[in-house]
Amino acid sequence: VQGFVFIQIIQYLFHNIYTYLIKSSNDPIRQYGHTLFGQYRFRMDSAAWAFRRANRLATVRWQQARPYIEEAVKEFEAKGFVDLPDVEKKALEIYKSEGSNPDSEKLRQYLTKYSNDFARATIHKWLELGDHFWTMFARGF
Repeated sequence: VQGFVFIQIIQYLFHNIYTYLIKSSNDPIRQYGHTLFGQYRFRMDSAAWAFRRANRLATVRWQQARPYIEEAVKEFEAKGFVDLPDVEKKALEIYKSEGSNPDSEKLRQYLTKYSNDFARATIHKWLELGDHFWTMFARGF
């Protein structure tokens, strides 16, 4: 159940990022930014494909791949829960120092950096998992 919740959170975050990029700008590149999310083809620079690739390969031999996926999910869930009190404390300090302004650029930068770092670490792990599963199943699916 926890893994399912984690995957739902990740999908929610990427959906929100996608929606933000498409709807928040008149810039034609951003309006067509959905192509960067791997909607139309496989892309190594697409976060969606990092997850999709590893997860699809895992389903081919779920009994063998399941421990790897579950361990990775637990690792990032634990990191999130361990980091959260410090992130909240620092965000609250910035919020108060900026005159309780929820639109503070400093606050936005801090939270964006933490979120980006966490997402990059997760994406990197899923790319590694995808590579590992290709190696594990190289002799046949």
